[in-house]
Amino acid sequence: DDDVTIRTRALELLAGMATRRNLRELVTQLLGHVELAGGAYRDALISRVVEMCRRDKYGRVEDFGWYAGVLVRLAHVRG
Repeated sequence: DDDVTIRTRALELLAGMATRRNLRELVTQLLGHVELAGGAYRDALISRVVEMCRRDKYGRVEDFGWYAGVLVRLAHVRG
């Protein structure tokens, strides 16, 4: 479906723009989409969130307590 392709490409671009300064805000926004998404797109969102945070050996994560909370939230996603 074209809509999924566009959303997936936008997700790739957004992930490429992640920095230490904006990571927390981007992940927060994506988590909201994870809860509403389904199927392959939801899986892509989850993978991208984890990838964004682990990039540069977790160098973009300023607060590992926050990141642990993100992982817990992702673990509770149904599907």
